[in-house]
Amino acid sequence: MQPMPGQVLIVLDPERQVLASGLVLPERRDRSGERSERGVVVAVGEPKLNGKGVAIPPEVQAGALVLTKSARGTEMTLPEYHNARLLLIAEEHILAVLSQ
Repeated sequence: MQPMPGQVLIVLDPERQVLASGLVLPERRDRSGERSERGVVVAVGEPKLNGKGVAIPPEVQAGALVLTKSARGTEMTLPEYHNARLLLIAEEHILAVLSQ
């Protein structure tokens, strides 16, 4: 799968926080009710063009660990990614790069 220009495909982290007692902590949500998600970038679209037709290179690369809001993109599963949770999102909706 090749994302369109300015789009990023992320494999979402399946881990949930579980205490030693077995208690599963609820998802973290911000004040607007959106949940934050961590994941690894697996595909990046071609550079996006600005208003003057100049290519703006992506700021993230495949393999980067990122933090994003899942409500900003489209969640899906694909067989080529072993049916893992995927998120297709505009690059500008990535909140932070945790590691490259």
